[in-house]
Amino acid sequence: MSAPKSPPARNDHAGSDKNPRPAPGSAATAEAGTDASSSTGPAPALAPAPVSPLASATHDATQYGHGIPLVRKAPTISANGTTPTTMPPPLRSQTLTAYGPDPPAPRIEDSLRLEELDKNLFRCHPEHLWLPVGSRGVFGGQIIGLALVAATHTVPRAFSVHSLHSYFLLGGDNTKPILFHVTPMRDARSFMTRQVTANQDGKPIFVMLCSFMRGEDRALVHQYEMPTPMVDPESLPTREQVFTGWLDRVPAKYHDGIHKRLAEPIPVDMRFVAPTRPTDYTFPKRKDPRALVWMKSKTKLPADQALHNCVAAYCSDHHLVWTTLYPHAVTGWTNPKLNMIMSLDHSIWFHADFRADDWLLYEMESPRASGNRGLALGRLWAKDGTLVMSCAQEGLIRATFAPDKPLSVPPLEGVDDRGVAVLNAPLTDSPLDEINRNTRKLPPTFVVVPQGMVKGLKEMEEKRGKGLSTEGVPKATKL
Repeated sequence: MSAPKSPPARNDHAGSDKNPRPAPGSAATAEAGTDASSSTGPAPALAPAPVSPLASATHDATQYGHGIPLVRKAPTISANGTTPTTMPPPLRSQTLTAYGPDPPAPRIEDSLRLEELDKNLFRCHPEHLWLPVGSRGVFGGQIIGLALVAATHTVPRAFSVHSLHSYFLLGGDNTKPILFHVTPMRDARSFMTRQVTANQDGKPIFVMLCSFMRGEDRALVHQYEMPTPMVDPESLPTREQVFTGWLDRVPAKYHDGIHKRLAEPIPVDMRFVAPTRPTDYTFPKRKDPRALVWMKSKTKLPADQALHNCVAAYCSDHHLVWTTLYPHAVTGWTNPKLNMIMSLDHSIWFHADFRADDWLLYEMESPRASGNRGLALGRLWAKDGTLVMSCAQEGLIRATFAPDKPLSVPPLEGVDDRGVAVLNAPLTDSPLDEINRNTRKLPPTFVVVPQGMVKGLKEMEEKRGKGLSTEGVPKATKL
Protein backbone atom coordinates (compact mmCIF):
# COMPACT_ATOMS: atom_id res chain seq x y z
CA MET A 1 0.00 0.00 0.00
CA SER A 2 1.46 3.33 -0.98
CA ALA A 3 1.82 6.08 1.59
CA PRO A 4 -1.25 8.31 1.73
CA LYS A 5 -1.00 11.92 0.76
CA SER A 6 -0.82 14.35 3.66
CA PRO A 7 -4.30 15.75 4.24
CA PRO A 8 -4.67 19.53 3.92
CA ALA A 9 -4.79 21.59 7.08
CA ARG A 10 -8.10 22.49 8.62
CA ASN A 11 -9.26 26.02 7.88
CA ASP A 12 -9.43 27.73 11.25
CA HIS A 13 -11.53 30.64 9.94
CA ALA A 14 -8.63 32.94 10.70
CA GLY A 15 -9.42 36.47 11.66
CA SER A 16 -11.54 38.21 14.21
CA ASP A 17 -14.60 36.41 15.51
CA LYS A 18 -16.43 39.66 14.87
CA ASN A 19 -16.23 39.39 11.10
CA PRO A 20 -19.44 37.85 9.74
CA ARG A 21 -19.26 35.32 6.95
CA PRO A 22 -19.88 36.57 3.41
CA ALA A 23 -23.38 35.66 2.32
CA PRO A 24 -24.45 33.89 -0.89
CA GLY A 25 -24.86 36.44 -3.63
CA SER A 26 -22.11 38.79 -2.42
CA ALA A 27 -19.22 39.63 -4.72
CA ALA A 28 -16.75 37.95 -2.39
CA THR A 29 -18.49 34.60 -2.35
CA ALA A 30 -19.17 34.62 -6.09
CA GLU A 31 -15.48 35.17 -6.82
CA ALA A 32 -14.35 32.60 -4.25
CA GLY A 33 -16.81 30.00 -5.46
CA THR A 34 -15.68 30.37 -9.08
CA ASP A 35 -12.00 30.12 -8.27
CA ALA A 36 -12.34 27.11 -6.00
CA SER A 37 -14.56 25.16 -8.38
CA SER A 38 -11.86 25.05 -11.04
CA SER A 39 -9.55 22.96 -8.84
CA THR A 40 -9.89 19.60 -7.16
CA GLY A 41 -7.33 20.45 -4.48
CA PRO A 42 -7.97 21.58 -0.91
CA ALA A 43 -10.10 24.66 -0.41
CA PRO A 44 -8.14 27.92 -0.20
CA ALA A 45 -8.10 30.06 2.92
CA LEU A 46 -11.07 32.38 3.02
CA ALA A 47 -10.33 36.07 2.78
CA PRO A 48 -12.38 38.71 4.67
CA ALA A 49 -15.10 40.19 2.50
CA PRO A 50 -17.33 43.26 2.73
CA VAL A 51 -20.73 42.71 4.28
CA SER A 52 -23.50 42.42 1.70
CA PRO A 53 -27.12 43.53 2.23
CA LEU A 54 -28.06 39.86 2.66
CA ALA A 55 -25.58 39.44 5.51
CA SER A 56 -27.34 42.20 7.46
CA ALA A 57 -30.31 39.84 7.82
CA THR A 58 -28.19 37.26 9.64
CA HIS A 59 -27.19 37.18 13.30
CA ASP A 60 -24.84 39.88 14.54
CA ALA A 61 -21.56 37.97 14.47
CA THR A 62 -20.05 40.17 17.19
CA GLN A 63 -22.49 38.59 19.65
CA TYR A 64 -23.46 35.20 18.25
CA GLY A 65 -20.51 33.96 16.19
CA HIS A 66 -20.61 32.49 12.70
CA GLY A 67 -23.41 34.42 11.06
CA ILE A 68 -23.74 31.44 8.69
CA PRO A 69 -25.67 32.74 5.63
CA LEU A 70 -28.31 29.99 5.72
CA VAL A 71 -30.01 31.67 8.71
CA ARG A 72 -32.36 34.66 8.37
CA LYS A 73 -33.97 36.69 11.11
CA ALA A 74 -37.70 36.11 11.53
CA PRO A 75 -39.88 38.96 10.21
CA THR A 76 -41.37 41.34 12.77
CA ILE A 77 -44.94 42.58 12.66
CA SER A 78 -45.09 46.32 11.94
CA ALA A 79 -47.45 48.87 13.46
CA ASN A 80 -49.93 48.50 10.59
CA GLY A 81 -50.08 44.75 11.10
CA THR A 82 -48.16 43.76 7.97
CA THR A 83 -45.28 41.28 8.05
CA PRO A 84 -42.32 42.03 5.77
CA THR A 85 -41.08 39.05 3.81
CA THR A 86 -37.42 38.21 4.50
CA MET A 87 -37.41 34.47 3.76
CA PRO A 88 -36.32 33.34 0.27
CA PRO A 89 -38.86 31.91 -2.15
CA PRO A 90 -39.86 28.35 -1.22
CA LEU A 91 -38.81 25.27 -3.14
CA ARG A 92 -40.80 24.39 -6.22
CA SER A 93 -43.76 22.10 -5.67
CA GLN A 94 -42.78 18.64 -4.46
CA THR A 95 -45.89 17.08 -6.03
CA LEU A 96 -44.58 17.40 -9.58
CA THR A 97 -46.30 14.87 -11.82
CA ALA A 98 -45.70 16.18 -15.33
CA TYR A 99 -43.41 13.95 -17.36
CA GLY A 100 -42.04 16.82 -19.41
CA PRO A 101 -38.56 18.41 -19.44
CA ASP A 102 -36.41 18.16 -16.34
CA PRO A 103 -37.09 20.97 -13.83
CA PRO A 104 -34.27 23.31 -12.75
CA ALA A 105 -31.77 21.75 -10.36
CA PRO A 106 -32.90 22.35 -6.75
CA ARG A 107 -30.48 24.29 -4.56
CA ILE A 108 -29.22 22.55 -1.47
CA GLU A 109 -29.09 25.91 0.31
CA ASP A 110 -32.90 25.96 0.20
CA SER A 111 -33.01 22.55 1.87
CA LEU A 112 -30.89 23.90 4.73
CA ARG A 113 -32.61 27.28 5.16
CA LEU A 114 -33.53 28.33 8.70
CA GLU A 115 -35.43 31.26 10.18
CA GLU A 116 -34.20 32.70 13.47
CA LEU A 117 -37.03 33.25 15.95
CA ASP A 118 -35.02 34.09 19.06
CA LYS A 119 -31.57 33.50 20.49
CA ASN A 120 -30.79 29.77 20.03
CA LEU A 121 -34.23 29.11 18.50
CA PHE A 122 -34.70 28.45 14.78
CA ARG A 123 -37.48 27.28 12.47
CA CYS A 124 -37.58 25.47 9.14
CA HIS A 125 -40.70 26.09 7.07
CA PRO A 126 -42.51 23.06 5.62
CA GLU A 127 -42.01 24.36 2.05
CA HIS A 128 -38.34 23.46 2.42
CA LEU A 129 -38.83 19.96 3.86
CA TRP A 130 -38.46 16.88 1.66
CA LEU A 131 -40.41 13.65 2.13
CA PRO A 132 -38.72 10.95 -0.01
CA VAL A 133 -40.94 8.61 -2.01
CA GLY A 134 -42.07 5.73 0.21
CA SER A 135 -40.55 7.29 3.34
CA ARG A 136 -42.21 7.51 6.76
CA GLY A 137 -40.87 10.99 7.48
CA VAL A 138 -38.71 13.92 6.40
CA PHE A 139 -35.32 12.92 4.97
CA GLY A 140 -33.00 12.30 7.92
CA GLY A 141 -29.98 13.90 6.25
CA GLN A 142 -31.92 17.15 5.93
CA ILE A 143 -32.70 17.19 9.65
CA ILE A 144 -29.04 16.51 10.47
CA GLY A 145 -27.91 19.31 8.17
CA LEU A 146 -30.46 21.78 9.57
CA ALA A 147 -29.46 20.95 13.15
CA LEU A 148 -25.80 21.54 12.30
CA VAL A 149 -26.69 24.87 10.66
CA ALA A 150 -28.45 25.95 13.87
CA ALA A 151 -25.56 24.84 16.10
CA THR A 152 -22.91 26.43 13.88
CA HIS A 153 -24.75 29.74 14.06
CA THR A 154 -24.15 29.91 17.83
CA VAL A 155 -20.35 29.48 17.94
CA PRO A 156 -17.50 31.89 17.04
CA ARG A 157 -15.91 31.76 13.61
CA ALA A 158 -12.63 30.41 14.97
CA PHE A 159 -14.33 27.12 15.88
CA SER A 160 -15.13 24.35 13.38
CA VAL A 161 -17.30 21.30 13.94
CA HIS A 162 -15.23 18.14 14.39
CA SER A 163 -17.91 15.61 15.41
CA LEU A 164 -21.61 15.11 15.94
CA HIS A 165 -23.75 12.31 17.34
CA SER A 166 -27.50 12.18 16.84
CA TYR A 167 -30.65 10.10 17.33
CA PHE A 168 -33.85 10.04 15.30
CA LEU A 169 -36.75 9.82 17.75
CA LEU A 170 -39.85 10.30 15.56
CA GLY A 171 -40.51 10.75 11.86
CA GLY A 172 -40.75 14.37 10.77
CA ASP A 173 -43.96 15.69 9.18
CA ASN A 174 -43.19 17.61 5.99
CA THR A 175 -46.45 19.58 6.24
CA LYS A 176 -45.51 21.31 9.51
CA PRO A 177 -42.60 23.53 10.59
CA ILE A 178 -39.73 22.06 12.59
CA LEU A 179 -38.29 24.05 15.50
CA PHE A 180 -34.60 23.68 16.37
CA HIS A 181 -33.54 24.66 19.89
CA VAL A 182 -29.80 24.98 20.58
CA THR A 183 -28.52 24.54 24.14
CA PRO A 184 -24.92 25.64 24.83
CA MET A 185 -23.47 22.81 26.91
CA ARG A 186 -19.86 24.01 27.26
CA ASP A 187 -17.78 26.97 26.08
CA ALA A 188 -14.04 26.62 26.67
CA ARG A 189 -10.82 27.86 25.12
CA SER A 190 -10.39 24.94 22.70
CA PHE A 191 -13.81 23.27 22.51
CA MET A 192 -17.45 24.28 22.42
CA THR A 193 -20.33 21.80 22.74
CA ARG A 194 -23.90 22.30 21.59
CA GLN A 195 -27.06 20.22 21.98
CA VAL A 196 -29.73 20.63 19.33
CA THR A 197 -33.30 19.37 19.75
CA ALA A 198 -35.73 19.36 16.83
CA ASN A 199 -39.39 19.61 17.85
CA GLN A 200 -42.72 19.22 16.09
CA ASP A 201 -46.13 19.49 17.76
CA GLY A 202 -44.38 20.00 21.09
CA LYS A 203 -42.53 16.66 20.85
CA PRO A 204 -38.82 16.05 20.21
CA ILE A 205 -38.26 14.21 16.93
CA PHE A 206 -34.46 14.46 16.82
CA VAL A 207 -31.60 15.22 19.21
CA MET A 208 -27.95 15.91 18.43
CA LEU A 209 -24.77 16.67 20.35
CA CYS A 210 -22.00 18.33 18.36
CA SER A 211 -18.56 19.56 19.30
CA PHE A 212 -16.60 22.45 17.79
CA MET A 213 -12.84 22.87 18.11
CA ARG A 214 -10.54 25.83 17.63
CA GLY A 215 -8.01 25.05 14.90
CA GLU A 216 -4.62 23.73 15.98
CA ASP A 217 -1.36 22.90 14.22
CA ARG A 218 -1.11 19.28 13.11
CA ALA A 219 1.49 17.06 14.71
CA LEU A 220 0.33 13.48 14.14
CA VAL A 221 -1.41 12.60 10.87
CA HIS A 222 -2.31 9.28 9.23
CA GLN A 223 -5.16 7.92 7.12
CA TYR A 224 -6.27 4.98 5.00
CA GLU A 225 -5.61 4.89 1.28
CA MET A 226 -8.46 5.96 -1.00
CA PRO A 227 -10.15 3.09 -2.92
CA THR A 228 -8.46 2.54 -6.26
CA PRO A 229 -8.55 2.54 -9.22
CA MET A 230 -10.54 5.75 -9.22
CA VAL A 231 -13.51 5.76 -11.58
CA ASP A 232 -14.09 9.17 -13.18
CA PRO A 233 -17.48 10.35 -11.86
CA GLU A 234 -18.18 12.26 -15.07
CA SER A 235 -18.12 8.94 -16.94
CA LEU A 236 -20.90 7.49 -14.75
CA PRO A 237 -24.65 8.00 -15.29
CA THR A 238 -26.53 10.33 -12.97
CA ARG A 239 -29.35 9.11 -10.76
CA GLU A 240 -31.82 10.71 -13.18
CA GLN A 241 -30.22 9.04 -16.20
CA VAL A 242 -30.36 5.65 -14.49
CA PHE A 243 -34.07 5.94 -13.70
CA THR A 244 -34.87 7.31 -17.16
CA GLY A 245 -33.10 4.33 -18.72
CA TRP A 246 -35.29 1.99 -16.70
CA LEU A 247 -38.42 3.25 -18.45
CA ASP A 248 -37.50 1.27 -21.57
CA ARG A 249 -36.67 -1.88 -19.59
CA VAL A 250 -39.53 -2.37 -17.12
CA PRO A 251 -43.28 -3.00 -17.57
CA ALA A 252 -45.53 0.05 -17.84
CA LYS A 253 -47.06 -0.62 -14.43
CA TYR A 254 -43.79 0.50 -12.82
CA HIS A 255 -43.48 3.73 -14.81
CA ASP A 256 -45.50 5.88 -12.41
CA GLY A 257 -43.21 4.96 -9.52
CA ILE A 258 -40.13 5.78 -11.59
CA HIS A 259 -41.59 9.15 -12.62
CA LYS A 260 -42.29 9.97 -8.98
CA ARG A 261 -38.64 9.37 -8.14
CA LEU A 262 -37.51 11.46 -11.09
CA ALA A 263 -39.67 14.32 -9.80
CA GLU A 264 -38.08 14.34 -6.34
CA PRO A 265 -36.28 17.65 -5.59
CA ILE A 266 -32.92 16.08 -4.72
CA PRO A 267 -30.19 18.76 -4.70
CA VAL A 268 -27.32 16.23 -4.74
CA ASP A 269 -25.72 14.72 -7.85
CA MET A 270 -25.18 11.03 -6.99
CA ARG A 271 -23.44 8.51 -9.24
CA PHE A 272 -22.91 4.88 -8.23
CA VAL A 273 -19.61 3.31 -9.27
CA ALA A 274 -21.73 0.21 -9.99
CA PRO A 275 -25.05 1.70 -11.24
CA THR A 276 -28.19 -0.09 -10.08
CA ARG A 277 -30.40 -2.08 -12.44
CA PRO A 278 -34.13 -2.87 -12.21
CA THR A 279 -33.29 -6.49 -11.37
CA ASP A 280 -31.35 -5.31 -8.31
CA TYR A 281 -34.77 -4.62 -6.79
CA THR A 282 -36.91 -7.40 -8.27
CA PHE A 283 -34.36 -10.25 -8.47
CA PRO A 284 -31.39 -9.15 -6.33
CA LYS A 285 -28.37 -11.31 -5.69
CA ARG A 286 -26.43 -11.60 -2.47
CA LYS A 287 -23.34 -9.40 -2.51
CA ASP A 288 -20.72 -8.02 -0.18
CA PRO A 289 -21.98 -5.16 2.02
CA ARG A 290 -20.06 -2.42 0.26
CA ALA A 291 -20.94 0.47 -2.06
CA LEU A 292 -19.16 3.45 -3.64
CA VAL A 293 -21.03 6.59 -4.69
CA TRP A 294 -19.71 9.89 -6.03
CA MET A 295 -21.59 12.89 -4.61
CA LYS A 296 -21.62 16.67 -4.89
CA SER A 297 -24.05 19.57 -4.72
CA LYS A 298 -25.85 20.20 -8.02
CA THR A 299 -25.24 23.94 -7.64
CA LYS A 300 -22.12 25.96 -6.81
CA LEU A 301 -21.71 27.00 -3.18
CA PRO A 302 -20.06 29.97 -1.47
CA ALA A 303 -16.53 29.52 -0.14
CA ASP A 304 -17.63 28.98 3.46
CA GLN A 305 -16.32 25.78 5.06
CA ALA A 306 -19.06 25.80 7.69
CA LEU A 307 -21.64 25.67 4.89
CA HIS A 308 -19.81 22.82 3.13
CA ASN A 309 -19.78 20.84 6.40
CA CYS A 310 -23.56 21.22 6.68
CA VAL A 311 -24.05 20.13 3.07
CA ALA A 312 -21.87 17.05 3.55
CA ALA A 313 -23.84 16.17 6.69
CA TYR A 314 -27.00 16.32 4.56
CA CYS A 315 -25.45 14.04 1.92
CA SER A 316 -24.10 11.49 4.41
CA ASP A 317 -27.54 9.95 5.07
CA HIS A 318 -28.04 8.97 1.41
CA HIS A 319 -27.80 5.17 0.81
CA LEU A 320 -25.71 4.40 3.90
CA VAL A 321 -28.11 2.08 5.74
CA TRP A 322 -29.01 0.22 2.52
CA THR A 323 -25.60 -1.48 2.49
CA THR A 324 -26.78 -3.57 5.46
CA LEU A 325 -29.20 -5.42 3.14
CA TYR A 326 -26.72 -6.46 0.43
CA PRO A 327 -25.70 -9.87 1.91
CA HIS A 328 -29.37 -10.83 2.32
CA ALA A 329 -30.73 -9.79 -1.11
CA VAL A 330 -33.87 -8.39 0.50
CA THR A 331 -36.07 -5.71 -1.09
CA GLY A 332 -39.75 -4.81 -1.18
CA TRP A 333 -40.27 -7.29 -4.05
CA THR A 334 -38.53 -10.35 -2.60
CA ASN A 335 -39.26 -13.19 -0.19
CA PRO A 336 -38.22 -12.46 2.54
CA LYS A 337 -39.77 -9.04 1.92
CA LEU A 338 -38.38 -5.81 3.31
CA ASN A 339 -41.14 -3.95 5.14
CA MET A 340 -39.16 -1.40 7.16
CA ILE A 341 -35.84 0.38 6.89
CA MET A 342 -35.09 3.58 8.78
CA SER A 343 -32.19 5.37 10.45
CA LEU A 344 -31.96 5.14 14.23
CA ASP A 345 -28.85 7.23 14.83
CA HIS A 346 -26.08 8.98 12.93
CA SER A 347 -22.54 10.07 13.82
CA ILE A 348 -20.03 12.11 11.81
CA TRP A 349 -16.37 13.00 12.30
CA PHE A 350 -14.92 15.85 10.22
CA HIS A 351 -11.20 15.47 9.43
CA ALA A 352 -10.22 18.11 6.84
CA ASP A 353 -11.57 20.97 4.77
CA PHE A 354 -13.26 20.20 1.44
CA ARG A 355 -15.77 21.55 -1.04
CA ALA A 356 -19.18 19.88 -1.18
CA ASP A 357 -19.75 21.25 -4.70
CA ASP A 358 -16.77 19.22 -5.96
CA TRP A 359 -16.83 15.44 -6.33
CA LEU A 360 -16.57 13.43 -3.10
CA LEU A 361 -16.39 9.63 -3.05
CA TYR A 362 -18.64 8.05 -0.42
CA GLU A 363 -17.33 4.61 0.57
CA MET A 364 -19.91 2.60 2.54
CA GLU A 365 -19.77 -0.81 4.20
CA SER A 366 -21.65 -2.81 6.82
CA PRO A 367 -19.70 -4.97 9.31
CA ARG A 368 -22.73 -6.32 11.19
CA ALA A 369 -26.51 -6.76 11.14
CA SER A 370 -28.44 -8.47 13.95
CA GLY A 371 -31.54 -8.02 16.06
CA ASN A 372 -33.30 -6.30 13.13
CA ARG A 373 -30.62 -3.60 13.24
CA GLY A 374 -27.82 -3.00 10.77
CA LEU A 375 -24.60 -1.07 11.33
CA ALA A 376 -23.12 0.87 8.42
CA LEU A 377 -19.84 2.78 8.24
CA GLY A 378 -18.97 5.49 5.74
CA ARG A 379 -15.87 7.35 4.59
CA LEU A 380 -15.95 10.47 2.44
CA TRP A 381 -12.94 11.08 0.18
CA ALA A 382 -11.87 14.15 -1.79
CA LYS A 383 -10.59 13.54 -5.30
CA ASP A 384 -7.00 14.22 -4.19
CA GLY A 385 -7.17 11.18 -1.88
CA THR A 386 -7.79 13.01 1.38
CA LEU A 387 -10.14 11.34 3.86
CA VAL A 388 -12.28 14.34 4.83
CA MET A 389 -15.12 12.76 6.81
CA SER A 390 -16.15 9.48 8.51
CA CYS A 391 -19.67 8.34 9.42
CA ALA A 392 -21.42 5.61 11.38
CA GLN A 393 -25.11 4.79 11.38
CA GLU A 394 -27.38 2.11 12.79
CA GLY A 395 -30.66 1.44 11.05
CA LEU A 396 -33.79 -0.55 11.77
CA ILE A 397 -34.25 -3.27 9.12
CA ARG A 398 -37.27 -5.55 9.30
CA ALA A 399 -38.39 -8.23 6.88
CA THR A 400 -41.09 -10.90 6.77
CA PHE A 401 -40.85 -14.37 5.27
CA ALA A 402 -43.79 -16.01 3.54
CA PRO A 403 -43.20 -19.80 3.73
CA ASP A 404 -45.94 -20.53 1.18
CA LYS A 405 -43.98 -18.66 -1.50
CA PRO A 406 -40.64 -19.55 -3.09
CA LEU A 407 -37.48 -17.93 -1.81
CA SER A 408 -36.15 -15.09 -3.94
CA VAL A 409 -32.56 -16.33 -3.67
CA PRO A 410 -31.22 -19.88 -3.34
CA PRO A 411 -30.49 -21.01 0.22
CA LEU A 412 -26.93 -20.48 1.39
CA GLU A 413 -24.56 -23.42 1.02
CA GLY A 414 -22.44 -24.73 3.88
CA VAL A 415 -24.75 -23.70 6.71
CA ASP A 416 -23.36 -25.05 9.99
CA ASP A 417 -25.23 -26.17 13.11
CA ARG A 418 -25.55 -22.56 14.25
CA GLY A 419 -27.30 -21.61 11.03
CA VAL A 420 -24.25 -19.63 9.85
CA ALA A 421 -22.67 -19.68 6.39
CA VAL A 422 -19.89 -17.75 4.67
CA LEU A 423 -21.11 -15.49 1.87
CA ASN A 424 -19.27 -16.23 -1.37
CA ALA A 425 -20.54 -13.47 -3.62
CA PRO A 426 -19.65 -14.26 -7.26
CA LEU A 427 -17.35 -11.77 -8.99
CA THR A 428 -18.82 -9.74 -11.82
CA ASP A 429 -17.49 -7.26 -14.36
CA SER A 430 -18.51 -4.39 -12.07
CA PRO A 431 -15.84 -1.72 -11.42
CA LEU A 432 -16.56 -2.29 -7.72
CA ASP A 433 -15.08 -5.79 -7.90
CA GLU A 434 -11.83 -4.45 -9.37
CA ILE A 435 -11.67 -1.85 -6.61
CA ASN A 436 -12.25 -4.55 -4.00
CA ARG A 437 -9.37 -6.56 -5.45
CA ASN A 438 -6.96 -3.62 -5.39
CA THR A 439 -7.83 -1.88 -2.12
CA ARG A 440 -8.70 -2.98 1.41
CA LYS A 441 -10.29 -6.38 1.07
CA LEU A 442 -13.35 -6.95 3.19
CA PRO A 443 -13.09 -9.84 5.64
CA PRO A 444 -15.40 -12.83 5.00
CA THR A 445 -19.07 -12.03 5.53
CA PHE A 446 -20.91 -14.57 7.68
CA VAL A 447 -24.65 -14.73 7.01
CA VAL A 448 -27.04 -16.21 9.56
CA VAL A 449 -30.10 -18.03 8.27
CA PRO A 450 -32.99 -16.49 10.27
CA GLN A 451 -34.59 -18.97 12.65
CA GLY A 452 -38.03 -17.78 11.60
CA MET A 453 -37.28 -18.83 8.03
CA VAL A 454 -35.81 -22.18 9.11
CA LYS A 455 -38.80 -22.96 11.33
CA GLY A 456 -41.34 -21.97 8.68
CA LEU A 457 -39.68 -24.01 5.94
CA LYS A 458 -39.25 -27.04 8.20
CA GLU A 459 -42.88 -26.98 9.30
CA MET A 460 -44.04 -26.57 5.72
CA GLU A 461 -41.99 -29.56 4.52
CA GLU A 462 -43.11 -31.78 7.41
CA LYS A 463 -46.79 -31.17 6.68
CA ARG A 464 -46.35 -31.68 2.97
CA GLY A 465 -44.43 -34.91 3.59
CA LYS A 466 -47.29 -36.25 5.68
CA GLY A 467 -49.88 -35.18 3.12
CA LEU A 468 -51.38 -32.67 5.56
CA SER A 469 -52.84 -29.27 4.82
CA THR A 470 -50.46 -26.33 5.21
CA GLU A 471 -53.20 -23.93 6.33
CA GLY A 472 -51.85 -23.92 9.88
CA VAL A 473 -48.49 -22.55 8.78
CA PRO A 474 -48.37 -18.76 9.13
CA LYS A 475 -48.01 -17.07 5.77
CA ALA A 476 -45.65 -14.40 7.14
CA THR A 477 -42.96 -15.06 9.69
CA LYS A 478 -41.05 -12.17 11.19
CA LEU A 479 -37.31 -12.57 10.87
